[in-house]
Amino acid sequence: MTGDELFAAAEAARKTAIQKALKDGNVWRGQLILLATGLIKVICIHMAIVILLASLGMPVEASVLIGFMLATALGCLNPYGFIHRSLFHEIGDEAFNAVIDQHKPKS
Repeated sequence: MTGDELFAAAEAARKTAIQKALKDGNVWRGQLILLATGLIKVICIHMAIVILLASLGMPVEASVLIGFMLATALGCLNPYGFIHRSLFHEIGDEAFNAVIDQHKPKS
């Protein structure tokens, strides 16, 4: 199997796994829970920034604004999947990697 054929097979497995996951109610429930916990994390980070800046003497209004901007940026950038994860992409990536792993040369 050539590299292009292997990639096409792995990509087809990813697409099939994501389509199957989109029809699974349990995956949707899990994704909703992850979304809710992600929002809680953003709120906690925002409040921690506000409290820190206010304790350093910054006006509360400015602390709230800066905290909002920093927490929003962190939520958008999402380093290392800290704020939110996509179960659908994780399932697709697992299927992709499984196909690739099946065809790895044995050493």
